[in-house]
Amino acid sequence: MRRLSAYTTWLVLEGVGSLAGALIFTVTAVYFVRDVGMNPFQLVLCGTVMELAIFVFEVPTGVLADTYSRRASVIVGTLIQGAAFVLVGAIQSVPAVLAGYAIWGLGWTFESGALQAWIADELGTERLPSVFLRGARIWYVGALAGICLSVAIASYDLGLAIIAGGAVNVLLGLFLVVAMPETGFTGRRDEEGEAAGPAAFLNTARQGARIVRGRPVLLLLLAIAFFSGMWSESFDRPGRLISSCSACRRSAASIRSSGSGSSERARC
Repeated sequence: MRRLSAYTTWLVLEGVGSLAGALIFTVTAVYFVRDVGMNPFQLVLCGTVMELAIFVFEVPTGVLADTYSRRASVIVGTLIQGAAFVLVGAIQSVPAVLAGYAIWGLGWTFESGALQAWIADELGTERLPSVFLRGARIWYVGALAGICLSVAIASYDLGLAIIAGGAVNVLLGLFLVVAMPETGFTGRRDEEGEAAGPAAFLNTARQGARIVRGRPVLLLLLAIAFFSGMWSESFDRPGRLISSCSACRRSAASIRSSGSGSSERARC
């Protein structure tokens, strides 16, 4: 199969990726509470495990992408994220969800930054504003389609919607293996022109560490990101649980009210 242009590949990634994400995240809160039976502490723990995986692996996977291949990093990340959500939807247990979210965090770090760096290498910085704008439009189309599909599938089985989203991500990763180009970045090479080994990986990591240590504002940004992630996970997921429970109570009250009204009319 002939590889696509970088621009077309970017649009496919944006559209199909957002479709897969909407398939998954439209129903995860309900799935966790109703099918898995997670309590507020377990919901917070789920997000904490994911954020911790991102915190631990963000730098090593970024170094891999900058040393060897941004294309390979994006593909690996897409495949890992898809496999993670297949696991989450297939096994209705708290340990499986925690493991899946940790794996998802790992996969996300492979893609984080590498995707944007890849498209910048392929198309040049001058075209990026229009490319990102068009990608955002495609992203919204994919997300709307994914929401509709997720609701349709979840009406039959909540876990199946999450599995479907993970499977779409896996298929997207396999598609990228044969369709995604990489001409603007060749990775680090040794003196003989061969692909760089572990020494180059460590050298890239040391260079990045020196840059961060030499600029206090970067350390401040890292600290802000760390504590912001801790706060958002402790606040967001229990909030979703409370909202879901409130919605369920309102629905139940509405049904009881309708039933009472019908009984009164029948007695009259």
